[in-house]
Amino acid sequence: EFPAHLPRVRTTIEVPETDRICCAKPMEPMGFELSKELERIEVAIVHEIARTKYSCRTCQMQVLTAPGPTRPFPKGLLGANWLAHLAVERFGNHMPYYRLEKKYESEGLDLSRTVLCRSMIGMAERFAPVHAALGLEVVSSDVAFADETSAKVQKSSTGGPKKAWVWLYANKDGDCFFDYSESRGRESPTRVLANFKGGLHDDGYCVYEVALDPARVVHVACWAHVRRKFDEASDSDPGLAQEALDWIRKLYAIDHAGKERGLSTEGLCALRRDLAHFRQWLDVRETQVLPESPMGKAIRYTIGRWEALGRFVEDGRFELDNNRAERALRCIAVGRKNWMQFGNERGGETAAVFFSLMATCKARGIDPKVYLHDAMLRLAEGTDPRHLTPREWQARFSAQVAERHSYVLAQMAAQLGK
Repeated sequence: EFPAHLPRVRTTIEVPETDRICCAKPMEPMGFELSKELERIEVAIVHEIARTKYSCRTCQMQVLTAPGPTRPFPKGLLGANWLAHLAVERFGNHMPYYRLEKKYESEGLDLSRTVLCRSMIGMAERFAPVHAALGLEVVSSDVAFADETSAKVQKSSTGGPKKAWVWLYANKDGDCFFDYSESRGRESPTRVLANFKGGLHDDGYCVYEVALDPARVVHVACWAHVRRKFDEASDSDPGLAQEALDWIRKLYAIDHAGKERGLSTEGLCALRRDLAHFRQWLDVRETQVLPESPMGKAIRYTIGRWEALGRFVEDGRFELDNNRAERALRCIAVGRKNWMQFGNERGGETAAVFFSLMATCKARGIDPKVYLHDAMLRLAEGTDPRHLTPREWQARFSAQVAERHSYVLAQMAAQLGK
């Protein structure tokens, strides 16, 4: 079945009138043989905005011009729909500017990669207050997730190329905040998480513990990383590795069953208390393996992080792993195989804005193209940026936008049907 929200356009094909004769009489219609297919109409148009002007013929001094429509940039070359499309192509579908330049050239459009790049930088600057408000929404939660990954920058703040870092901070509601930094030190987590108070899921990277006050932030370690260590040890010691993996699989199965049953946080804690038996297994096996073997390293890695690994037992709000952050950060790993590197610091900051908005839209089931188009026009009209984060936009404006979208599609379908 095709989605119900898509407009329907019907093409009716008739049998020639001369062929509709049988037994020397005209044949009677008896219905239709109906088939369906998905079609896509994608075309660039030149939108001409004609503002009527009036003058006073008596004094020849007064001229009145009709007000123009809301535009993201008063004298911009690209309209709001094109800008939203370009942002999704570049940061959602990971199309580098040079490839987009070639694509538009094949359509007869002379849009250089410089124009495309500058348009995205200008749009990101408009969305910077929204991006900042999104970051505050993430850290206002009492449970957060953090991770980081590298990306190349062609021209760094020091002048030459270097390795930069994209940091990701997320909450359980799906809100994601990406932060660009040329350092993997404490600068980004110290700045972004300055007001965060609660449990932070991370991969055990030491900077998170050094940068954040332990009186207000507790660290929750990741069982997916533990599982990975024992999986790596399965080649050298398959028997013990399988025992460890079975324990971890049991923890995940218990947790999944509890969530499916809709248990409260207290109920989840009660289910998770089987963890103590795994610690006993680790203590016994540590004495039976070589310390520098893959199995020995996996056991020491787990015991060394045991307090942080066990926090999901103490508090049912916490997750077993940091996979929520790793999944959100995957767009960087996929994207850098296409766009290869950021041009400079402004390019990295631009990417952080759009990655944040699109990842959050994806998690909340919002079409990023619809969101960006509407939000940029509302920004131009002076709407409070705090009301235009994906969460707030969905609550305040999405129903109105969907109604308008349905009306436009219905009008288009009627014209195409004619």
